Amino acid sequence: NRVDVKSYITDFYIVDPGDIWSNSGGMEFWRGVINNVYYTANDARIQGWCTLVMNRNIRSDTTAQGNGTWITHPDAFPNGYLAGTFTASIDSLGVMRVRMIGKGYGTLDGLTYSGSLEGSMMSIIYGVITELPTYSP
Repeated sequence: NRVDVKSYITDFYIVDPGDIWSNSGGMEFWRGVINNVYYTANDARIQGWCTLVMNRNIRSDTTAQGNGTWITHPDAFPNGYLAGTFTASIDSLGVMRVRMIGKGYGTLDGLTYSGSLEGSMMSIIYGVITELPTYSP
């Protein structure tokens, strides 16, 4: 079973600024930057606090490429969580594109998640939760 879902960030704070440095060519490098974001969603299985560990390379023209990991602890499922990876880019017009994939653990075992965002960090994330035959709500 596949369920279309939408989520968006409604709260945010920095946990660890990580390591950020630049080179003489004007590039900026981020490693291990940790942020917590709160996702409000139309499906309780993805609504809650998410920890993002980010790595990013920002060019002098402000375009960027990044990647990292994420783990979401849905409010309604204290014994379950979703975790995965993401890739991100920002183009010359400032448009951010993010792709996320992950899977469920604990009471959310048997779920997979795939999501994408296009716009800004605060844009809607359109995703799909796939309920595998092993999922038992």
